[in-house]
Amino acid sequence: MGALLATSALVVACGTNEENANNNTSGNMVSIEDVNLDPVDVEVMAPDTADVAEEVELSALVTQGDELVDDADEVTFEIWMEGAKSDSEMIDAELPGEEGVYAILHTFDEDGLYHVQPHTTARGMHVMPVHSIEVGDVEVASNEAENHDHNHEGEHNHDHEGEGNEDHDHAGEHSHDHGPLHESLALDWRVEETATSSTPVTLSIAVDWEDAAWENGRVRYEVWRNGDDMRQWLDVEEVEAGVYEVDHEFEEAGTYTVMVHLEDEEIHEHVAYEVGVTDE
Repeated sequence: MGALLATSALVVACGTNEENANNNTSGNMVSIEDVNLDPVDVEVMAPDTADVAEEVELSALVTQGDELVDDADEVTFEIWMEGAKSDSEMIDAELPGEEGVYAILHTFDEDGLYHVQPHTTARGMHVMPVHSIEVGDVEVASNEAENHDHNHEGEHNHDHEGEGNEDHDHAGEHSHDHGPLHESLALDWRVEETATSSTPVTLSIAVDWEDAAWENGRVRYEVWRNGDDMRQWLDVEEVEAGVYEVDHEFEEAGTYTVMVHLEDEEIHEHVAYEVGVTDE
């Protein structure tokens, strides 16, 4: 087994009584300086490699700044083989965590490259990093899958070649670093790559699921300037079938990341886009 690799709501409680009312310096008073405003971070702790039929521990370390987070609302591990996300397996970790760690045991039944993604909801934030594990003989499994794909393509009517080229060209226009997405999901990010600070810009995305508009989804944008720790969460409105928008002003110049979170009973995905912001 390979070496382990670490891959990456605000609650204020205060009591009041008669004594506190007369003494603002009481130890029960909570200062904003005592509230943890750091973003929640998740590190996947899992091996780089594993053997077929070997039981492996997959764990997620959840932190907020220097604080270990044991009160996560949900930590669900999604596991799938490369190219087969539609057949992914969802496994809930036991709550609460122990010293910030949430763990499951899992056995991989076949050779191949697998992806592990702990969907973590904690303290009003949602984090879902991805870690990859090579199980058994990945090269053999890859060759078998490639041969299967070639045989499958040979069975198709060549009259569809034009459609395939059109789809490929369209996908190239919206290429972003978001890792493997569900093959039934299609995204159209309708935002210019540059914007001006302090000027409203509409952040819009069109979402299709199985070749139809994805309606009534839960969509949120997580926005931050690259290099900063502070995250801003934006609630997004569905303005027409499958189209989700919100108006936003970037306060300062810089390069920003907009992480789009998409959720419903079938979908649990996120994709990142970059926007360059200049001064007026």
